[in-house]
Amino acid sequence: MQKTKFIRDKKYLAFIRTEQCCVCGNTHDIEAHHVFTGGMGIKCNDTDTVPLCSRCHLSVHNKHGKSNNWTKEKLTFMLEYYQNKYLKRGKND
Repeated sequence: MQKTKFIRDKKYLAFIRTEQCCVCGNTHDIEAHHVFTGGMGIKCNDTDTVPLCSRCHLSVHNKHGKSNNWTKEKLTFMLEYYQNKYLKRGKND
């Protein structure tokens, strides 16, 4: 059985942490939220993350509060936005 290779990208994670929270717009305490997960203890790709402040990150995981309407579909849309922004930024560096 072949092992799945996971993408590790410290530069992408650093980029995500410089962005504002995609739920509330906060610019402090930004964390990388994995949109796609394989469950507890399962590795996820670093490039499948969006920026969330610590408050919204907790709220998304707990499915309550301000971000309770942030569905997987909305976060997937935001994921594509940040991935494209990162790629365009890299071409201009």
